[in-house]
Amino acid sequence: MDRADLDKLLSKYIVVWLWSILFGASTGLTYSLIEYRPEKWGQLALFLLVLSFLGTASALCSLILLIKYLLRYLIPVLLGGQADGPEYNSITLLSLRRACLFLIFAAVARALMALSEIVFSYLLRF
Repeated sequence: MDRADLDKLLSKYIVVWLWSILFGASTGLTYSLIEYRPEKWGQLALFLLVLSFLGTASALCSLILLIKYLLRYLIPVLLGGQADGPEYNSITLLSLRRACLFLIFAAVARALMALSEIVFSYLLRF
């Protein structure tokens, strides 16, 4: 094996590694957002429900884009032996980039939910 083959193999390994991290994080965040129950906050729960809905939708969009990336790039390139030229990578990497952005948005929504609960609990003391 020469240097070019090793670089190509390493780049495929890194892509699979990044995809796996994003998929695991999206799955965990989706579960965290779906199982959230804000019943104890009464009317204040409406704000939390909106955040929960937006976060869940973003996390599910992230999962859909990651599955699309799996089907359009990872399986054909890794298992099918198709060439992965630069034009092919630029098209498929857009799905990966969007999945990452949706994941970040979902994580921000979940963090805002947690911070809102802290503020709500502090305000209800008074």
